[in-house]
Amino acid sequence: MIHLALASDTLSQTSQASSAGYEPLRDTAASLMRICGRVQAGVGDASKWLRLFSEAYEKKTGRPIFPGSLNLDLGASFDWHAPYVAERHIWFDRSEMGSERDVLLVPCVLENLSDQPAFLWSTTNATRNRADPWVVELICEVGLRETYGLADGDEVSVSIL
Repeated sequence: MIHLALASDTLSQTSQASSAGYEPLRDTAASLMRICGRVQAGVGDASKWLRLFSEAYEKKTGRPIFPGSLNLDLGASFDWHAPYVAERHIWFDRSEMGSERDVLLVPCVLENLSDQPAFLWSTTNATRNRADPWVVELICEVGLRETYGLADGDEVSVSIL
């Protein structure tokens, strides 16, 4: 299940994902969408690419990025192209970093990890054709497992900004 809630001074709700996707709950003052997932092991491939293109990522995000990602199992497919998420995409063109693929970044805050600033991170190909669309990857300035003592199965709450 993906827990969704848009934060405002007066609204805090939760919605369940369906096989057809989901729509975040909205009101005019809402500014955040929340998702929760459980930490799961990845294959370690992110460290290679984040290390190789570290200067380009720092230039694009305005901060250094740790060479590794944290995988979260949301329990249901995440729609990178849902309007609320798509409005927040930061398109990282392959020409900006000398890569073979374009990348999407979505700014977020990890609420239960000291409001750590982070990004949802994916190649544009994987946003449509990922074998496990219920998994999202997070990148930020620090190694999240080490810094916050995370283990597989721990829950992380993400607010998409």
